[in-house]
Amino acid sequence: MRKLIILITALAWATGMEAQKTAEAKARVDEIRQLYKEAWEAVAYYDTLAMDGLPKSRMVVESDYMASGSGPRHEIITYFFSVDFDEERYAEYAEPYLVTRKYNIDDSQFYEEYLYDRKGKPCFVYWRNSDGDEARYYWSEKGELVNSITGDKEVPSTDYYLYRAGKLKMAFDAMMNVDMEYFFQKD
Repeated sequence: MRKLIILITALAWATGMEAQKTAEAKARVDEIRQLYKEAWEAVAYYDTLAMDGLPKSRMVVESDYMASGSGPRHEIITYFFSVDFDEERYAEYAEPYLVTRKYNIDDSQFYEEYLYDRKGKPCFVYWRNSDGDEARYYWSEKGELVNSITGDKEVPSTDYYLYRAGKLKMAFDAMMNVDMEYFFQKD
C-alpha cells in the first residue's frame, strides 16, 4: 500500500511538473510571437522613415559564388538592427533583432528568419524551401528548445539553427561594433 501511495505521489508530481513546463513553454512561445510582431513593425517603421530620406537601420550582405557539387549560389543576408549608446564604454553599439537569409542550392530556393530577444539571444528561427517545406523553432532564454513545428518532411536540425543564429550575430558584431578598447589602444 505504501509503495502504491509513493508511486501515485510521484506520478502526480511528474504530471504537475510537465504541466508547468508546458505552461512555461506556451508563455515563451507567446512572448516570442509578440517579439516577432514587434520586429516586423520596426522594419515597417524604418521603411517609412526611409521615405523621408532617413536610414532604414539595416545592413544587406549579398554574395555570389560557386559551390562545389551544386553550382552557382546567390545569397542575401539582411540584418535589421537598432543602435544604442553604451554609457559605460561611451560608444555606440548596434544590436540585430531580426536577420533574414535567402539563398539557393541548385534550383532549390531557401528562406530563413532569425529573431533575437531583448537580451540579444536567438529565440526563434523560421525556415522554408521552394518545395513548400517549413520549420519553426522556439528557444528559451537559456537556449533550450521549447517548441518546434516541422511538419512531416525532413528539415534541418534545431542545433544547426541555434548555432547558425549565433554565427550570424558574431558576423554582425565583427562588421558593425568596433571594439573601442582596441580602437584607442596606443602603439
